[in-house]
Amino acid sequence: MWSRRYTGLVPSFDDLSYGIATDLEGNYYVTGSSKDVSGNSNCLTIKYDSAGNTIWINRIPANPQIANVGFNLATDSSQNVFIAARSNGKTTIIKLNSTGNIIWYKTSPEGSVITSNYPVIILDSIFNVHTTAIGTSTGEADYVAIKYDSSGNQIYLVTYDSGDITYDYVYNLALDKDGSIVLTGEFAGTTGNYGTVKFSPIKTGILENNIQSLGYYLSQNYPNPFNPRTVISYQLLIPAYVSLKVYDVLGNEITTLVEGKKIAGTYEIDFDGSNMSSGIYFYKLITDGFVVTKRMVLLK
Repeated sequence: MWSRRYTGLVPSFDDLSYGIATDLEGNYYVTGSSKDVSGNSNCLTIKYDSAGNTIWINRIPANPQIANVGFNLATDSSQNVFIAARSNGKTTIIKLNSTGNIIWYKTSPEGSVITSNYPVIILDSIFNVHTTAIGTSTGEADYVAIKYDSSGNQIYLVTYDSGDITYDYVYNLALDKDGSIVLTGEFAGTTGNYGTVKFSPIKTGILENNIQSLGYYLSQNYPNPFNPRTVISYQLLIPAYVSLKVYDVLGNEITTLVEGKKIAGTYEIDFDGSNMSSGIYFYKLITDGFVVTKRMVLLK
């Protein structure tokens, strides 16, 4: 259908892309590394529309050193872009708005320029950011996972050292149905071994993920109780047919919020109860082989 080539500021220098993501509107984002005129590596991200037209290009300069290469991306329902990047061996998370401008960035406290494992990123159903990094406080390389909220506040940082007098390289992460974070990579002894670590759900006082399936997520509405508006969000890790409806306590259907095929992504629905009386209501998400119902309270 189309192909696009990006040649940077100096055609004789390498420009390499590593990560790609799409948003709910069908736009595409790629990130990687591009040399500037001085030969310094810059983190460079491009947004294309569905036809391959360039919407914007964000180049992060070498000074100040925020990040020199992007490896992975994720997008939210507002077309904000979250980039998992590296800077001098440290993981940097960068949030760009829909026009490609930096909203915030956060850099991990430790890192190593000699390790080759690159950061990955996951957004959960309420747009918290989960990423991997490298820990060096033991004098080696250890697993690190960091969670930020959507405003860039660090919620937690966890580390794992396999105990070998060597290096542990984390390559990927996942969130399970209970909100536990799982890391996998390499426990490098005399030879490399699979190394997988599961952390229990970490309570932080922040609204926790509500994950009921490996493919589908339905969050508790917020605020709850509400008057008269609240937000209901859900996430699809794969495309699916979605039905999301609101019912009263007798099981009578009040309204249909979503009905149809949806691509993978995170969705938010602004629900208005202005024409409803105070009371308990239920909202039900039905997808392929998955049904979940949650309660919400309208309090006028």
